[in-house]
Amino acid sequence: MENWHKGPAFRVAASVLSRLKSLGQGPSKNNDLIVEAVETVNLGKVLGIDFLGNEEEAVQRIVELEVEDASKVAQAADGVRL
Repeated sequence: MENWHKGPAFRVAASVLSRLKSLGQGPSKNNDLIVEAVETVNLGKVLGIDFLGNEEEAVQRIVELEVEDASKVAQAADGVRL
């Protein structure tokens, strides 16, 4: 997804990154999550999904779900004893 930083996708990503920074998430991981979420939304568009102008909310929710999943995996790993 070359040049994704140009245009609406960048504005969505910047908004989501700003929200994640307020949650104390690390910037490098956030960038990866945001890029992946934006790509997911763009794939949805290619497949015919109409986000009705709510792309920002879709990206934010995808990132939130990824953060929740990572937290659950980390908690599960802490509970596993080798």
